[in-house]
Amino acid sequence: MAPPVHELIVAGVRRPAADGATFTTYNPATGQPLAEVAQAGRADLDAALDAARAGFADGSGEWASTSATERGKVLARAAQLIRERADEFAETEVADAGHTISDARWEAGAMAEVISARNGCSLRSANPQPTVSGGRRWRVWVAKGPIEATAAAEPEPVHASGSTSP
Repeated sequence: MAPPVHELIVAGVRRPAADGATFTTYNPATGQPLAEVAQAGRADLDAALDAARAGFADGSGEWASTSATERGKVLARAAQLIRERADEFAETEVADAGHTISDARWEAGAMAEVISARNGCSLRSANPQPTVSGGRRWRVWVAKGPIEATAAAEPEPVHASGSTSP
């Protein structure tokens, strides 16, 4: 059976990479293919950054014009959904990266905590205070600052993400 195909999500729309490139991710324990994944390139990164910037366009973009309370509700819901699906995320991380189940469960919780920290900053946007949270192995620092689109990529073709400040 062929592994599932995972497309990029840019501006809320699932699509293949602009150049059609993909890569296969393998279970390191078995060597079996887990999924075929769209491999984002420069054009995809530019499209994702343009979409993120559009959400803030001169303060009139969809996200920028959403109240802090409503943004907080969206972020709280995202963190809740991650917590509800933490076991599923952990099992995927074990199969994809070979992590122990305890580390993978910790990573799912950390992901939810990062979103919760951003939520805290959104809810205090009228009177911003730096937010520091985390656990025994990490810290999240969120502080109000200029809003701009950012992107990060790992050295392997595994993850690329774009985010904007709340």
